[in-house]
Amino acid sequence: MAYCKGCQATITWVRTEGGRSMPVNFEKVPGGNIEVKDGVAIFVAPDPMVARLISHFATCPEELKANAALLGAKKAEEERRRRAQLSLFNFRQ
Repeated sequence: MAYCKGCQATITWVRTEGGRSMPVNFEKVPGGNIEVKDGVAIFVAPDPMVARLISHFATCPEELKANAALLGAKKAEEERRRRAQLSLFNFRQ
């Protein structure tokens, strides 16, 4: 178990098919799009009825702030809205 340096959320690390490390939220959420098979993260279509892992990059508020300067204000707002839409699936049962 690890913690995000930006937002202090509990995360874990997975290995992508390309061999890179990627942080994911520790808890599975409905609508997540990552499954781990044989130790490798596989991206799948999100399904609001199935709890799966989700990339921490998609949910970290600090990640969006860090990228805001690079994206510009308009794109940052679009990204914030997109992530807010994703967070509709990020509820605890």
